[in-house]
Amino acid sequence: MVNSLKANFKHFKYLFIITFIIFIIYLCIFNYSLIYNSIFKALDLWLYKVFPSLLIFYLISSLLLSTKTINIIFCIFKPFRFLLRFETSNGFNLFLLSFFLGNPSIVSFINDFKSNLMITDRDADILSKTTSFINPLFIMSLFTDKTLGLLVYISHIIPNILIVIWLTRNNSIYNNCPSNIQTKTYNINFFDYMNKFTIIILNIALYIVISYIIISILKLIPNLSYLTYFIEVSEGAINCSLSNIYLLPAILSFNGLCIHLQVKQGLKVINYPSFLLFRLISSLISTIVFLIIY
Repeated sequence: MVNSLKANFKHFKYLFIITFIIFIIYLCIFNYSLIYNSIFKALDLWLYKVFPSLLIFYLISSLLLSTKTINIIFCIFKPFRFLLRFETSNGFNLFLLSFFLGNPSIVSFINDFKSNLMITDRDADILSKTTSFINPLFIMSLFTDKTLGLLVYISHIIPNILIVIWLTRNNSIYNNCPSNIQTKTYNINFFDYMNKFTIIILNIALYIVISYIIISILKLIPNLSYLTYFIEVSEGAINCSLSNIYLLPAILSFNGLCIHLQVKQGLKVINYPSFLLFRLISSLISTIVFLIIY
């Protein structure tokens, strides 16, 4: 029975891919302006909305980490380790850093810390589920009313904090991880990380373009416009900020399939079904929080 279902799913996948390719070729021949305009619109969004906010915070984060100046910030928030009980201090520090970097930028830090034995497998797993923040500068750029933007941002970050508290509730408040991990500290080269940003930002541009092509196709199908909100988070957030503010926290917390693909491709410690489940849970909690505080 299970093998039969897997075979049917595989056949359906192949049929869907072939149909999608044929449709793309058809549009390129008979309605090429739709495809080209989608690409131009995606690159315009990437250049003017996504790139500036990501560059600023990636630059600041890399500078703070490479000079260890960020230790001052970590010391200020250290009392919160009583609630956010990561197995390592580096895991806790990465979670704080993710508030500014978010996905997919934080992925490179998680990978490096994990490969250099600076965080445990458990910390890496929790971070992969809970560091899906959207850059605060992007969120604030959506609103002329900055108070409303702040409420949306608070609604967006609270669910991940609650999830970390839940997932780490049984950990000791003291470090009890292997000594080879516990005693390691980060040693980050500023220029190495800025070089990685080039790959990150170009990957983001690529996936945004692909997402916009899919969105333009779905918009041809009646009653599927809301599905497009959950494909590319920037497009969905901009549309919701203008028409349906109550859906915005859920879209931000879900991240969009565009970011999901980047995380799945880039994060070496991820179990995607688990990641998807926690994105759905986070979306539900963020909506409830926003309805309460708005």
